[in-house]
Amino acid sequence: MIHATGASDCAALNALNGSAGYGGRTDWRLPHFRELIGFHNYDSATTYLDIAVFPGPTSQTDRWSASVILPGGTQALRVNGQMGKAGTGSLYGTRCVAGSAYPAADWSDKGDGTIRDNRSGLLYQKCSYGQNNDSSCSGTVTPINWQNSLSYCDSLSLAGRKWRLPSVAELVALVDLTRTSIPYIDLGYFPGTPADGATQYHYWSSTTAPNNANYSNLLNFSIPQIAGMDTKGNANNGTTYHYLARCVSGP
Repeated sequence: MIHATGASDCAALNALNGSAGYGGRTDWRLPHFRELIGFHNYDSATTYLDIAVFPGPTSQTDRWSASVILPGGTQALRVNGQMGKAGTGSLYGTRCVAGSAYPAADWSDKGDGTIRDNRSGLLYQKCSYGQNNDSSCSGTVTPINWQNSLSYCDSLSLAGRKWRLPSVAELVALVDLTRTSIPYIDLGYFPGTPADGATQYHYWSSTTAPNNANYSNLLNFSIPQIAGMDTKGNANNGTTYHYLARCVSGP
């Protein structure tokens, strides 16, 4: 179905059973893209979903999120473990969620090269690999391969904390769809994050692609997109794709 139909079908669940709702809930809605990412399984070699919990022949279909791309709102994010954008008139599956609205971003700059996500309690490195961990993230963002990204984060000495490469769900938490231009990340908190031009920039996650152990899920903040772009051993693919790293700490 198209995006608008998905949203209206989820809302219609609330009027079922004499307005008692579906499953005794009256707060059904189209999910935020982070909610869709959150229930996907990255440990299986064959599927992104636990088909025992979410059975059916359409279990692996891309599904609409409620999250639209600004300006215009004519594109929205679709998710099936990986994530991409599509015109809202395109046909994708829908799975609804019940609960209060997904909370808005809530960041704090700790003044020590770290940014706190007050929703999750995680601390993120303000700067990317290659930049200096200062207030403006001076220096140059530098491509790095997956294994070296793991080692870099593991050995990072910043704010007296232990660091690691973020999972794909932790990396997705940085996507900011309130912005109306690329990259879709809050540049006030994460300065110097590069925007796509002739070169595309993808950030490594620690999450290995389910169907190929040679690939990791990467996130591009300009598209925005999650995809397995290249093998873990590469820091770039010619001049077109550069692979980057930013570390996380906690909980």
